[in-house]
Amino acid sequence: MRLLFPVSIACLLALGAQRSMPYMPLHMLAVRGTDLRPGYSQTSGLATGYLTEKFIAYQENVSVQQLQGHGWANSYGALYQYRQNSDIEVTNQIDEYTARGGARWGYGVSVGNTTCCGASYHVIAMPRVGNASTAFIDRQSPHGFIGMIFEKGKYVVELNVLPRSQRASLLALARLIAGRIQRYG
Repeated sequence: MRLLFPVSIACLLALGAQRSMPYMPLHMLAVRGTDLRPGYSQTSGLATGYLTEKFIAYQENVSVQQLQGHGWANSYGALYQYRQNSDIEVTNQIDEYTARGGARWGYGVSVGNTTCCGASYHVIAMPRVGNASTAFIDRQSPHGFIGMIFEKGKYVVELNVLPRSQRASLLALARLIAGRIQRYG
């Protein structure tokens, strides 16, 4: 068989060598029990597991139509407690959009909801994670949360750690999730 355009074997091999990374489900990108020190266990609650579009719209104070218009695709939330002690916990939520533009919008909405209008959270300085990130601390409770919301590609991640003295843990977990998204997302 004769090719209409001369193509080298090396070129054909290079084309065949390019393969896309397999899709990683959100629960595999999120914080896992094995990411935490021994003694943490996953607990069930309102925002654990795969979350519905209606729940996310309510949580973010937007309409379902706004979520759809910005390409919301999926959400997953997890809650871990240390030895069943509600004073020591880690919460994580990942929202997936069909494109980065939707994630930028979702990031802005999440940050706005967390830090605006008399919210009890105060923005604090922390190293950036992902394309954009905002860290915050609960200023009303001495034992409150420290948290971070970041946008990485088509994902928006919210991570909270209780008690708020765990800044290094928060940053390490955020970087771990951002690394997973970089590799598999």
